[in-house]
Amino acid sequence: MSFKEWCDSRAWPLKEESWRALFWQLLWGIWLRRNAWVFNQTRIEVQDVIERDVRGSLEYRYAQECMRMGGRTEKGSKSWQRPPRGRCKVNVDAAVCDNGQIGCGGVVREATGDVLVACCGKMEGDYEADVAEALAARFVLKLVWEAGIRHIIMESDCLKLVAHLKNAKVETTSFGNLVSDLLVLVSSFSSVSFSHVCRDWNKVAHNLVQLSRSFTETRVWIEEVPREVQTFVSSDLCLVE
Repeated sequence: MSFKEWCDSRAWPLKEESWRALFWQLLWGIWLRRNAWVFNQTRIEVQDVIERDVRGSLEYRYAQECMRMGGRTEKGSKSWQRPPRGRCKVNVDAAVCDNGQIGCGGVVREATGDVLVACCGKMEGDYEADVAEALAARFVLKLVWEAGIRHIIMESDCLKLVAHLKNAKVETTSFGNLVSDLLVLVSSFSSVSFSHVCRDWNKVAHNLVQLSRSFTETRVWIEEVPREVQTFVSSDLCLVE
């Protein structure tokens, strides 16, 4: 069942505690809207705030139900895990920036934990978070393919993206179109699987995304990472020793 079908089947029957959570989420959205105007003179429509926060609340409940039912994806790993020998793990992440751009980042590591490829870059456009995550995954996987790496495990902290890719679920939305593109792209790899990881254990990719703000063009590092990210690479290795 898709996210839209799940919402339609319930006609938004939020329980009392869900309404309270949505209320506070909307207040936070209004506060961010105020700050965007005060500090950046950026006008955000009230309807956009409401739609984003309501959708975020529903997606959160959808993800919770997926995990309870155990039919979509496993619970996110509690730490970065080495891939099996002969395969590489590709961690990807994205961030929506305030200036109408998204940041993308990714890192490829083999079973020893050594970094094969790291990359970051930016794209123009005002996208929702799930679309940004799918764009980032496509951005990174294209570079992985160009690097000649063919056996991969793609790992993301976006539960929705991982669930759709694992179940080859395609919808008639911008996000769905990107999922379709990704499924075509990964079909060219020799082997591929998808895994969800908790956000706290996707820090290498996350910090590469943050680093993208410092550059005007795509940056790629072969068999190394920028010094700003090395600490997080070492931390992952220490925790799995």
